[in-house]
Amino acid sequence: MKQPSFHSSSLPPIGGSGVSPDCCLAGGAGGVPPRPSQATRCPAVLLAAALALLVSGCDKETRLNSNLEESQANLIVAALLDADIPCHKTSGDEGTWNVDVSESRFAEAANLLEKKGLPRRAYNGVGEVFKKSGMVSSPSEERIRFMDALAQDLARTISGI
Repeated sequence: MKQPSFHSSSLPPIGGSGVSPDCCLAGGAGGVPPRPSQATRCPAVLLAAALALLVSGCDKETRLNSNLEESQANLIVAALLDADIPCHKTSGDEGTWNVDVSESRFAEAANLLEKKGLPRRAYNGVGEVFKKSGMVSSPSEERIRFMDALAQDLARTISGI
């Protein structure tokens, strides 16, 4: 069975009796106005294609995390980008940062961050509550500060594992 071959000489010329590729934009082939069905169909097709691109390209973004320290926001963005989840970091109030993802990938991003333990918890405990404010600390305040320091060290060690 012989394969068909195509030669440029067998194709109709662009400006001649064939249909030009720019029939919708330049008024038809060879200067002849397009038929009414072509004229009404072409803009409708272009409009439908433009709307489809507009709708498919616009995925609403939603806030995944907010009021983060920059180091935490960077860790989150890095984890999401490693998992091929598009996201971006925006500045928030008073030196804090926010991480946004598309709504369609929100659940996937939230589950990934939970598995990775992100954002990491800031450890503020009894030491913040019992800051030394007077001239002399009571023995119970000193003991509470010592126990809090030990607990903070233990928590940092465990979270680093």
